[in-house]
Amino acid sequence: MKKIVVLNPKGGSGKTTVATNLAVCLARDGRRICLLDLDPQGSSLAWLRRRPEGRASIYGINGAHLNQHVTRSWQFHQYPDAEIVLVDTPAGVARERIVDILRDAQGLLMPILPSAIDTEVAPRTIADLMLMNYPRERIGIIGNRIRSGTRSLDQLRKFLDHLGIPLITFIKDTQLYVQAGSQGLGLVEFPPWMIAAEGEAWHRLREWVAGLPALP
Repeated sequence: MKKIVVLNPKGGSGKTTVATNLAVCLARDGRRICLLDLDPQGSSLAWLRRRPEGRASIYGINGAHLNQHVTRSWQFHQYPDAEIVLVDTPAGVARERIVDILRDAQGLLMPILPSAIDTEVAPRTIADLMLMNYPRERIGIIGNRIRSGTRSLDQLRKFLDHLGIPLITFIKDTQLYVQAGSQGLGLVEFPPWMIAAEGEAWHRLREWVAGLPALP
């Protein structure tokens, strides 16, 4: 079993987009997927309720209103056969809470927007992760909402090179993600001709997940 946390304390960075679309990709690969939503807004679970019947199955758990630490036993007992648990986290999560969320996590994905605010917040979060002794090699950065033909791509690459954290892929700025989310779908469930430019990003994310070690 693998637990992967999608984390960025800054709101609007694309955590739910990453969590839901990655869940679809992995479920379509035949994996048993659990989506654990820790955000009080419940965006991932709302997306799951819109999901049409007959699509690849994804199990959802509401973890936003617990009055206890999020422990491994609680996370998994509701769906003990899950192969991969994806954790969608809220904005503004405190450092102490991050420690709890990352317990037994094999990987951490951090979507970052190409903005000055995001590139100021991200180093503080990554510094906290280093203080927690979370393995650097298990942190994956996703450049989110990147527009072709702008300077944002090069700027984000330079920023990540300075941090020394691996960059997995870039997700382009396209309304297709909004359309998919409103229908309870993942981008990869659209016709291939619509998503040709985006397919490689999700292929790289699946490969990153596959390379993470599983829990014993």
